[in-house]
Amino acid sequence: MARYPHPEKTLDNIITTASSLFLEKGYEQTSIQDILDALHLSKGGLYHHFASKEEILIAVIKRHGELTYRYLHEMIQSIEAENAKEKLKKVLYYLATDTQMHRYDQTMKSQLGNAHFVVSGIQNCIRVDAPILANLIQEGIKDGSIQSDDPDLAAEVFLLLSNYWVNPALYDLPKDQVKRRLSYLKKLLEKMGLDILDDRLMDILISSYENLAKKEG
Repeated sequence: MARYPHPEKTLDNIITTASSLFLEKGYEQTSIQDILDALHLSKGGLYHHFASKEEILIAVIKRHGELTYRYLHEMIQSIEAENAKEKLKKVLYYLATDTQMHRYDQTMKSQLGNAHFVVSGIQNCIRVDAPILANLIQEGIKDGSIQSDDPDLAAEVFLLLSNYWVNPALYDLPKDQVKRRLSYLKKLLEKMGLDILDDRLMDILISSYENLAKKEG
């Protein structure tokens, strides 16, 4: 078994390899030995960086969050629209239909009983993702396409509800209940000055839920 000459390269390879295995086999079905075999790495080489498979998962999710942040930032910069509201709606369409963004849903769902994982996800949502969305909402207030009196809180509420309350990866709900929650979220967003959830996007989100349920079946 070989160790990589540079610790940072070993760390990067562990995270990259574990990420691929978690997606291919599932987190629960992937063992430490699977990761070692794929890397041709000694146990000492791995445990020098991570004390457990759970720590590896946390690193994988953290990297996924960093990649998502860059992806979202670059997307907002590149999308052209007549105003910020339409730009925000396009961003939501892309996020809802991008299969790469949903590759981690199953892995994330397997960790719902992990309090540290859940809390870290919520904190990342508020600290990292919300400010990006808030800037776009603020842009919409300036161009008159969005009427919100507190873009920071509006962004946080929207992300918490959409990422957790109506996230198809987190709940085993029948289709009618998913649609009911989305309809209520749509009304709530309109009262917050964010008229961004239309029927087309709701259909896309429901379809995403059904696809996830089929994979589980």
